[in-house]
Formats: sequence, C-alpha cells, structure tokens
Amino acid sequence: RVAVVGLMPDQVNAMRGRALPEGMELVFVPKETSATELPPSADYAVLMSKWLPHRWQDGVYAQMPRDRVRLVAGGLSELTATLRGLAANGR
Repeated sequence: RVAVVGLMPDQVNAMRGRALPEGMELVFVPKETSATELPPSADYAVLMSKWLPHRWQDGVYAQMPRDRVRLVAGGLSELTATLRGLAANGR
C-alpha cells in the first residue's frame, strides 16, 4: 500500500483512472490535513513535493524510513513512473 500525499482532487480522480502495477493499492492523503500522519497500513509514501508544505516531509520522515519515501516534483506522469519503479524494485 502506497500513501500519496498532496494531490489535488481532480488529480486523485485522474489517478484512479490510470492503470497501476498489479497488486498496488494507493491511499490518497490531502495536504490540507492538519496532522501529518500516514495511514498505519502504508508501506511507502510518495510526496508530491512541489506544492507540499515542508512539515509533511518532516512528518513523514518521522514515521517511515527514508528509503520508503519518494519525492515527486512533477505531475501525474512522474508520479506514475515513480509507482512503476516501486513495483519493479519489489517495492
């Protein structure tokens, strides 16, 4: 399970329509949430870092080892490539 933090609602809808690697489940976390907590079931976190408050990066690093966190500065294409990379590397 991968927590994706910082997508806009229309981007969440677009990601739901994209083909994901087999067995990959995404959990979308809005950046507006006051607490920087990930779902306890998340194995990895992807932070959409371009528009994400820095407190999210600090909060996620406090909850999860850095090797399980990916920063994406681009858009949905880069996010999709990052997710495929996680799947290809056995996550």
